[in-house]
Amino acid sequence: SRRPLESSRSSVDFQIGAATSLIFRMSTTIPWNSRLFRRICESWWQFSKSFLVAIGASIGFLICVSNTFSAMARVFWTDCADHWLAVWTFIRLNFSSTTSQVCGSFLIAFFHFWTLSAIFLFIEFKKQRQFSRFKVQDGTNTPLDCKKLQKALLVVSFNQLITIPMFFILFKMIDDKYSMASELPTFFRMIYEIVIFTILEEFGFYYSHRLFHYPPLYKRFHKLHHEWKAPIAVTSLYAHPVEHLINNVTPLMVGPIILQSHLMVFWVWLSLATFTSIISHSGYHLPFLSSPEKHDYHHLVFNENFGLLGFLDYFHGTDVNFRKSKQSELHRIFYSDTYDEVRIRKSTHSKKM
Repeated sequence: SRRPLESSRSSVDFQIGAATSLIFRMSTTIPWNSRLFRRICESWWQFSKSFLVAIGASIGFLICVSNTFSAMARVFWTDCADHWLAVWTFIRLNFSSTTSQVCGSFLIAFFHFWTLSAIFLFIEFKKQRQFSRFKVQDGTNTPLDCKKLQKALLVVSFNQLITIPMFFILFKMIDDKYSMASELPTFFRMIYEIVIFTILEEFGFYYSHRLFHYPPLYKRFHKLHHEWKAPIAVTSLYAHPVEHLINNVTPLMVGPIILQSHLMVFWVWLSLATFTSIISHSGYHLPFLSSPEKHDYHHLVFNENFGLLGFLDYFHGTDVNFRKSKQSELHRIFYSDTYDEVRIRKSTHSKKM
């Protein structure tokens, strides 16, 4: 009975020795002192430090506020649940699943897009002087080129129409028993899904966006979107139809397909995505709203800031110049309508121009 045990131990010792020898031989072939290897290690260390700090801060913040937030969310969601459940029941009883899914999604996207775009167009035409201190690129679109705007409005309208078949395809890939379920998802389930949607969209948008900057594809498709070096809100959907479907619409739909999401969750996600896209193209850094500085910088220089959240730009080094720029210092949410930072912006653009 001892011999099998001894033989197994000897085989394990042999395997460990062989593995150790293999690792040693591999380590001798790695150019430890090469400049490339040192740069890789430095880049990875910088990324790891930032990542660990961000994760640690996020975990600490969540621990600190989780109880308060959970209590507030439960009160809010409980108070609103009856109302939204009544709305959802009305939709399910009076409209077919296809009508709710396709037409409902189109109308929500249409309403949010044109409502916000109309507000910013009103600012461009009627209140540009009053809002000039919030303008990201001073002196641009003053006055707004009406012929250029007319072309943009036609392209955007067409792109919205071709989104309808995409909604139809989307909900063919989501089972009705999930998307049209009688019960609404919980608040925390909705938050969880939207977080997953956001991460998946970042990957889809970043890599498809970089693909369209490949010179042959840029010249054929993406150059249209970059006709606006200083974008305005309505140009968030100003793109070649092929690019619009691949780069704008498809990343938006990946998450709901994977998670088989409820229709109401998709509507919330669609509204948030439309809102953030318009703000990032608005050309105005308004108080209490997300910063458009990052994507505006992309339109300015063309070859940086391909993503939405920024972590893939950091990982691939496609935001190096942006992080050194004055626009990076302004890339945050402001909570006041009187800025000392406005002076920074003025000096930034005066030097640049």
